[in-house]
Amino acid sequence: MTLLVLLNIAHLRFRIVPEKLGYRELLGVAILCDQYDCVELVRPWLGTWTCYEAIQCFVVGHEQWLFIAWVFGREDTFSRLSSALVRSLAVDGAGQAVNHHGQKMADPMPLGIVENILAVRRSAISSLLQVLYDRLTLFEAATNSTICQVGYQENRLDEDSYQEDTRKECDAITYGSLTLGLARLGLFPRKDADEISISITELALSIQTLVIIRLPLFRDSYGHRYRGLIHENCGFSDLIDKIETTLANIPSPVLESHTAHMRAANSGK
Repeated sequence: MTLLVLLNIAHLRFRIVPEKLGYRELLGVAILCDQYDCVELVRPWLGTWTCYEAIQCFVVGHEQWLFIAWVFGREDTFSRLSSALVRSLAVDGAGQAVNHHGQKMADPMPLGIVENILAVRRSAISSLLQVLYDRLTLFEAATNSTICQVGYQENRLDEDSYQEDTRKECDAITYGSLTLGLARLGLFPRKDADEISISITELALSIQTLVIIRLPLFRDSYGHRYRGLIHENCGFSDLIDKIETTLANIPSPVLESHTAHMRAANSGK
């Protein structure tokens, strides 16, 4: 059918050229247009053929919208889809990119895009893991001090040794709950980014399920809470913020060669 579409256009049979094309048909047209360098031939129909691209390109199994967008110069679609795939793709046992259904990325694809998506994915996962492991290192390196800085501010309980013991208890509880939580997620002992097969989205969601246990509030025999004994921020006050910042700063996997090709397609060169 896809070859017939091009032939009908080439022979001026415009009345029987379909106004809409399904994903597979549009992909077939893109393959032929790339092979025979005839994008200009179909340009008058691209507006209707791609009118739902903003939705269709994100359907699982439609990853070759990358190729369609690349051939027809759809820069915005190419950029948004490639960035989305950085976050959604996982890898199989052979290190190949797979979608949510476990399907591998099919050819054809623009040269270098899948490889760069995986490279950006690996770098982002490494950054996410570093946020977590930096916290572990912070506690492990505190051999002569404590991460917990909470102290008693009232004269009735101001013994230095008691304060120090309390801080050590706080460190032990928070460090222990973090390592156990990471172990349950398969992230402890420490993992390298290459050992993480799940997607960035799945990894980030699992990290957000971590429950960091902190030292309970201290109360006297009358049930009164001592001021200054709140351990809510001990070691982890900005952990989620750092995770979100890392996710927000994932770079685009689009290469200059991809952009140049799409702009040339749009200019008719």
